[in-house]
Amino acid sequence: MDTFLSQSILYCFDMIEVRSGEILSLCGSFRGPWYRARLTFYPCAGSARLIEGKPYRKATYETGYLILGCEKILDLPGEQHFLVHHSQIARLHRAARAFEGLCDASFNECRLFMDILHRSCDLDVSQHGLTGSGALHSILPTSDFDWVIYHRDPALVKACVISSKDFKRELTFEMAHAYRKYGVFTGLSQTNLDLLFADRWKYFRFRNLHISVNFVDHLMQADDFLGVPEGKLS
Repeated sequence: MDTFLSQSILYCFDMIEVRSGEILSLCGSFRGPWYRARLTFYPCAGSARLIEGKPYRKATYETGYLILGCEKILDLPGEQHFLVHHSQIARLHRAARAFEGLCDASFNECRLFMDILHRSCDLDVSQHGLTGSGALHSILPTSDFDWVIYHRDPALVKACVISSKDFKRELTFEMAHAYRKYGVFTGLSQTNLDLLFADRWKYFRFRNLHISVNFVDHLMQADDFLGVPEGKLS
């Protein structure tokens, strides 16, 4: 991964843990010192999901969550976004490093998938990562693999996925999830959402891996679009 990704930049879908314990996923790639990030997991006593030995709950449809020292800039179900300064970051989980923490069975299947994309799309092993529970080494039996590909053009990967018998088109979630999450938008009906997701090739099954693919252009950075208020630039 060090062959072309700068270690001084935090990339879209990297996971950050803030000092108060919440874990967020970056929305965009940034040089810093400010970052926009979406709440993904928060400390919750008694939860069965453990991250680094501590109980966490996955953020779903709730709103109104507050993080000490971080300004909220979007408050929608599943999309609670915060403005995070680098001084608030206690730990970084890079998507590109996630494979190092997988069990042997999952790692071997991930390598088979990467081998296919290497042969078909000339994607090097360094151009792959995992976000979500994969990056946090907390994959459950029901978890999907939130795959990250560092490439600006998804066309070759799309052609490979839709043409190969190795991949079975399959959503990584129930449509009830989409209805509830996006139902806050006036005029967006279940029929609209059915049509929206009907042709989503980025969700599929490969062997025992339930995969959703995300693309990151490693050359595009979002700092200039962040809109940090005056007085907060340092």
